[in-house]
Amino acid sequence: PLIIGLDCGTSDKWKACMIEQLDPRGILLVFAEMVTTSPGLRNFAKHILMEIKIRFPKIQQVRWFGDPAMFTKSQTDNKSPADIFKEEGVIVYPGESSEAVRQDAVVQVMSRELDGSAGMLIDGANCPIFVQGFLGGYRYKIREELHGHYSKGVVKDKFSHPHNAHEYLCSRLAFVKANRNQAQDRAKIRARNPHLFPQQEKMPGIRH
Repeated sequence: PLIIGLDCGTSDKWKACMIEQLDPRGILLVFAEMVTTSPGLRNFAKHILMEIKIRFPKIQQVRWFGDPAMFTKSQTDNKSPADIFKEEGVIVYPGESSEAVRQDAVVQVMSRELDGSAGMLIDGANCPIFVQGFLGGYRYKIREELHGHYSKGVVKDKFSHPHNAHEYLCSRLAFVKANRNQAQDRAKIRARNPHLFPQQEKMPGIRH
């Protein structure tokens, strides 16, 4: 099965998608990134689905995890980004909302060693922005009033969004330590949006 991470809330300029997979050893394979500023969540959803169909034609199972903000309804049409993805046949599950918890999930994934291999392998040719993020693009803000010290918030740009998408995905992997408060937040989202979460077959290595 494929695992998809999404970062595309209602007010985000940037939209990002990470296409990944757990191999039989439990190594997280990062296949591709999709990063855009083009308007329209529906078009973005269709673009992702087309990319999956072209690149992974034999894949039958796909799980999608995204920003909890994707479940916030727009004031104009009373639809959330998750509603729009659902209309395109995609069920999105909420990832962790806490930045610290998400980043810790990525550390847990990357710090593993399995069969002599790193716990995460990246296709750099298909993930150039994601790789550049690890090389300094994904960074904290520097605040002048703090005399050049870093603030707690990250710079929101083309580097942060694919990394956030990756974090939402990593936070739902079964071997990543769960957070009770975050689980309660996800339960509330599911309770408010029962139409978005039909019963689905469980997938190995993934926690909903």
